[in-house]
Amino acid sequence: MVAQIPRDKIALFADVFEAMFYGFSIAMYIITMWILLRHRTRKQINTGMVSVACLLFIFSTIHIAIDIYRINEGVFKHPDPIERAAWFRNPALPSWIFKNSVYSLQTILGDGVVVYRCYKVWGSIRIIILPSLLWISVVVTSVGSIYSVSRVTAVPGFLTGTAENWITAFIFAALTCNFIATALLAFRLASIDRSARRYRVGRGLTASVFRVVIDAGALYSFMLLTMLICTLLKNNGCYFILKSATSIISIAFYLIILRLGLCTWPGGTDVESRASSFHAEALTRPVRPVDVHTDDGCSEEEGKEVHE
Repeated sequence: MVAQIPRDKIALFADVFEAMFYGFSIAMYIITMWILLRHRTRKQINTGMVSVACLLFIFSTIHIAIDIYRINEGVFKHPDPIERAAWFRNPALPSWIFKNSVYSLQTILGDGVVVYRCYKVWGSIRIIILPSLLWISVVVTSVGSIYSVSRVTAVPGFLTGTAENWITAFIFAALTCNFIATALLAFRLASIDRSARRYRVGRGLTASVFRVVIDAGALYSFMLLTMLICTLLKNNGCYFILKSATSIISIAFYLIILRLGLCTWPGGTDVESRASSFHAEALTRPVRPVDVHTDDGCSEEEGKEVHE
């Protein structure tokens, strides 16, 4: 069982998988930036999405760099097995606190983007009241979990007491925030797509966006749900998932931009404009799009909109 594997061995195995996910995220980040920046003037660039993509990449890079440092510090500078195991079990080390702070920032940013997308699609503050409150709870519980863990000394196996409660609350808040915001976003996109069906032939871009949002939300939610279950069961698998969490959050974000770009490929100059306008145009306000589509399922004209 994963719970029976010592923490130092868990760290070694988890770093391998983190490196794999990080490699995927690098490739997706490069393509995402190409989609957002290619053939666009400075005024046409969606600086918000570019900034978020860069921050997510920076956070995941910092996270894996800290993990590499911890492996070097724990394995090579603590050759004694007992001393090494105690070092990896100490959550109050500055390196542990720093890397979990990076993960918390990544989570806060990722959940904030989902709430922002929900607002842009609905165009109503009232709709995002609950997701916003949940996002605030993510911020509060992240601070509480980091502080409570920093006050804990080396533990024999798993965090308990106040630290465990804060961590569980943080994961649950992130999972709930992402699930509700994604559900509201998907419901609105599905409604827009249904109202636009009589104006087009074939599959609309809104339907493609709907599926992408569901896929990205499911990937992120599955990660959080697995981490929550492992935490409640006091299973060391939660540390395994935590290693790759920052890269998975980045991948979920890049996935939307990439899939929107691939939907219109090989449409030429339209690829990056549709992907980067996901927020700036298509999701800026509640609209009922009127699309003319070709037989291949990708829209031929996206500029016609009927505003509600």
